[in-house]
Amino acid sequence: MNPAPFRLRTHLFPAVLLVLIACGSGEPNAPREEPAPPPVSPGEWIAHAPMQGPRRSELGAGVIDGKIYAVGGKLDNETPLSLLEIYDPATDSWTPGPSMPAPRDHAGVAAVNGKLYVLGGYGPRSVAAETVFEFDPGSSTWSAKASMVSPRAAFAVAVVGTKIHCVGGLSGKAHEAYDVSTDTWETLPEMPTGREHLAAASIGTTIYVVGGRVTPFPYENFAALEAYDTVTKTWTKLPEMPTGRGGLGTAALDGKLYAIGGEFPAVYAQVEEYDPTTQAWRGMKKMLTPRHGVAAVTVNGWIHVVGGGRMLGTAGTNANEAFKPD
Repeated sequence: MNPAPFRLRTHLFPAVLLVLIACGSGEPNAPREEPAPPPVSPGEWIAHAPMQGPRRSELGAGVIDGKIYAVGGKLDNETPLSLLEIYDPATDSWTPGPSMPAPRDHAGVAAVNGKLYVLGGYGPRSVAAETVFEFDPGSSTWSAKASMVSPRAAFAVAVVGTKIHCVGGLSGKAHEAYDVSTDTWETLPEMPTGREHLAAASIGTTIYVVGGRVTPFPYENFAALEAYDTVTKTWTKLPEMPTGRGGLGTAALDGKLYAIGGEFPAVYAQVEEYDPTTQAWRGMKKMLTPRHGVAAVTVNGWIHVVGGGRMLGTAGTNANEAFKPD
């Protein structure tokens, strides 16, 4: 019998053992370096009861007695709406309200002294309007007020005292204020950078105007942040936000400004916070549903973001998501 195969196996075994030993670690208890976890963006998002009406974008909202009044907007076929819905955070429920006298989208919407105001916006066939409608929850009625200086749409509004400041939009750099106590309009200094589909919010006596774009297509987005001091009636340019975009929403909470969502060339879920004290921006936790053309308001320490489109210029939603910073 030929013993060669047996001798070959005896010679291979030490070799295999040597390879196994060589592949093992000389320090079996040596700690392994784990990759650093990705940074966690601050903030918290919670989905709440969606609006009951049709899915829509380019709506507006205001807060009265702790309730959100969401009004107007447009369907995906560009039809403007006169719809009013009222959200109660205490019961997480929506109820319908009386419709506006006329349908509007891309309007300026604000609540002052317990009443809701809808200014300008697009009506049927995307014609800009100069109308001002006031809704009184006490009597559940709408009434017409003094018209805007000129027809406007896709502008930003912010409230200081009894005045609703209307900035930019299709009127470029224009800046006018409506005083609800006197039912009169005042022309004020223009903002430095003309744009539409921008957003604004007030902190104290200062109005912060952020983002926006210019037409025609392809749109040029802006990251600009400009502040208007209502006491000195002067504008100041501030550090730009990290993500330039139009069609965004804004809200102020605890002395800070939040820029939310927006669009072009994509639909954004980004949320970015600006601190006027440090003049610095930081990224926050993204929205659950990326959207543009939203309405954003602050209620009980939360920023509610309702409606908006999921695709460029379209795909309206009935989303109602609330954000709380860290």
